[in-house]
Amino acid sequence: MPLRRETFTVSEDTELSYVTNLTDPTARLLFFLHFWGGSYKMYSPVLDTLLGGQDDDDEDGDDRAAAPHHQVLALDFRGWGRSTGPLSCSSSRSSSSSSSSPSSHSSDSSAPSSSPSSHYYNYSISSLASDVEALMQHLRLRNVVLVGHSMGGKVAQVVSGRSCFENKNKSTQRQQKQNNDRQRLITKALVLLAPAPARSLELPDALRKQQIHAYETREAAEFVTRNVLLSPGSLRKVEGGQESSSWSSSWSDEDEDEGAAAVDVVVEALVNDMLRGSAAARAAWPAYAMGEDVSAWAEAIDVPVLVCAGEEDKVEPMARVRAEVCGVIRGAKLVTIPGAGHLLPIEAPARVSSLIVGFLRELDSWTTVK
Repeated sequence: MPLRRETFTVSEDTELSYVTNLTDPTARLLFFLHFWGGSYKMYSPVLDTLLGGQDDDDEDGDDRAAAPHHQVLALDFRGWGRSTGPLSCSSSRSSSSSSSSPSSHSSDSSAPSSSPSSHYYNYSISSLASDVEALMQHLRLRNVVLVGHSMGGKVAQVVSGRSCFENKNKSTQRQQKQNNDRQRLITKALVLLAPAPARSLELPDALRKQQIHAYETREAAEFVTRNVLLSPGSLRKVEGGQESSSWSSSWSDEDEDEGAAAVDVVVEALVNDMLRGSAAARAAWPAYAMGEDVSAWAEAIDVPVLVCAGEEDKVEPMARVRAEVCGVIRGAKLVTIPGAGHLLPIEAPARVSSLIVGFLRELDSWTTVK
């Protein structure tokens, strides 16, 4: 079944755009969350590999043949891709009403919370997580595996932690058995790709200001993409004629025979996504969301977690991922992807897809044993 583009209205100024092949909300669905500066399109090479089709997306929608055994949904966060969002980072909500706890348990004094600065609340990690939760509820999903990259990985940790906390809280109140608890849990597992840690990351003022302006011009965005986000190793592989089709086929309708041309196609697509993001969405991550501490939610995660890190990642280095992601989430399994930088879904789509499929098999085996 082909992927179709759909929208979901969160509020009068926020409409979420996503692509999906969902037919059965009770069956497993892979829910993809992108990085700061991206859109659902960054997952196109992974979706192509998982679903066995080609992305023929145009302005009218998607027409990619999808294998029936993988249900997927790839979201554009508010303010990115084709999703709309508030024009300003600021919010009229007070800090007391902008708790990161969802409404379903915000009155529970035992629930973890972090009250984000109201100035950036519209695009905080907590707000993005609430969008994901609202869409999951709207679609009545019952079996979700979240796949989050970079900032999307931080959002995924919040969604999963909230889900685990709420499920545990309800279980305690109703004194139900553990197996029944896990059946009610909507977010069944996490795949975190070069994830941003849940703890606060404070950059020096000069570097923070540099990031705030990183996506303001085409030249700046291209420099960041080539010199920070992509690894030299992955660029050399493509320019040498290896894996050029896996880079370019999902981004261009034209065949690209030369490796360097394939790199240019991908870089141009990434830069276009960066420039397409709203000013408020671009500003919020380096100005606030990067420093938002949601580690209490990460510590509440009680589902299987696969963490993938790029060997040459300059944004989320292996040591930080090991210490601040795997060191916070109990039982998280870490896998290194050799030669890859920060953009794992683009630099190593076949490897990422293989790891996801293998992880799903492990989940099925675990469920069978349990």
